[in-house]
Amino acid sequence: MLAAVFCQAKTLVEPTWDFGLAFDAGSTGTRLYIYRWHHQDTGKRKFIRPETKPEWTKKLEQGIAHFAREPEGIGHFLQPLLHWAEQVIQSQGVERSRFQNFPIYLKATAGMRLLPYHLRDPIMVEVRKTLARSPFFFEHDMARVISGEEEGIYGWLTVNYFKGTLFDGRDSYGVVDLGGDSVEISFCPVHDVLDDFFPLRLKGKNIRMYTHSFLGFGVKEVGEVLQSMWPLKLMSIPLPFPGSPAFEAKDL
Repeated sequence: MLAAVFCQAKTLVEPTWDFGLAFDAGSTGTRLYIYRWHHQDTGKRKFIRPETKPEWTKKLEQGIAHFAREPEGIGHFLQPLLHWAEQVIQSQGVERSRFQNFPIYLKATAGMRLLPYHLRDPIMVEVRKTLARSPFFFEHDMARVISGEEEGIYGWLTVNYFKGTLFDGRDSYGVVDLGGDSVEISFCPVHDVLDDFFPLRLKGKNIRMYTHSFLGFGVKEVGEVLQSMWPLKLMSIPLPFPGSPAFEAKDL
């Protein structure tokens, strides 16, 4: 009888959800996404299907590359997003003591890739210090500047995951990701493509991918080039790119 009561009590307090956080440190903004998935026992690796909600995303209108000359300002910049994430997860009835089990990642993209290493590295040092001080689980390699090819693959995975075509080969969707400082083109080629071939293994299956990142061809970079070439007397209407007064695009 006591054993049955104990088992029932254990079932009642068993965690229902695990959470994870991911910073998308882009060239024109820094976003934090919160995800959750059904709780899994430690050591059991499964193909999880994370879920999120529209209100579990928050954006700051500035990229971390902005702190190239003042990297010590990164901590103060990221803190509001971290505080917001703590409040969101606690509102789901999660005890703060569990935060240490929830991973937090930061992936920086083209804005940081454009910086020389002597400016990029101090920023990433401060980023890692800030995330290490947070209540979430963090290790050194969980914050880094990703390659353009990796960025392209993440975009391809996202689109085809939601379209249900991850493993459809020729019927999968190609993706053109036009960012602020780069553009990535990713697809599954019909024929072998040796240059930019990116082998991917997912859920026990091999996917033959092609991806290429064109650094310096993002919408912000192209806009700046066009402004520099455009005759000043014809500039009565600002070009609509991030940072210009005419740019009022909304996130998709």
